[in-house]
Amino acid sequence: MQLTTTNPTPIATISVLSDGNPLLLTTEGEFVIKNLVLIAGALFVAATLPARRRA
Repeated sequence: MQLTTTNPTPIATISVLSDGNPLLLTTEGEFVIKNLVLIAGALFVAATLPARRRA
């Protein structure tokens, strides 16, 4: 899975914070957030599926 190979620590760097916008993400941070959103969406869809009945 790509999330395990993405380093989640560089979401925001000191250079980004010195620009005055602490919410500005680095490229690596964008991939981490994207992966978290995709995983959360997949978990939501899996949780709302009806239970399968065995025949």
